[in-house]
Amino acid sequence: MSGSEASPAIRLEDLGLNFQYSPSSHVYGYQAVDLCSRGEFEEVTIDNVEDYIELLTDFCLNKGINKQLLAFKEGFDLVFPLEKLGAFSPDEVRLMLCGDQSPCWTREDVLNYTEPKLGYTKES
Repeated sequence: MSGSEASPAIRLEDLGLNFQYSPSSHVYGYQAVDLCSRGEFEEVTIDNVEDYIELLTDFCLNKGINKQLLAFKEGFDLVFPLEKLGAFSPDEVRLMLCGDQSPCWTREDVLNYTEPKLGYTKES
């Protein structure tokens, strides 16, 4: 096929999608979840693809990880109660949680805060 020829049209229905989410791993404890009532039997078409995307996104980023998000929030709250974060700006909270993502190391910093090993010395 030359570069000027059009690719054959592929219909959404040719993908064989349905309103069911199947995780990429068995560690989640389930093989599939219906995104709507009888989702296993509802085919994704050009007419309902927006509903499918909305339901899939909601499951993957909200309902599907709700248990894990709540556990994270409870654990985080034990260490640093959320109501105490109001005193800090978003940048300050990011810095406290993630640290400086672009540290500037000087030669002196490296010499002062590292310990050479495997035959190397500070003079190496």
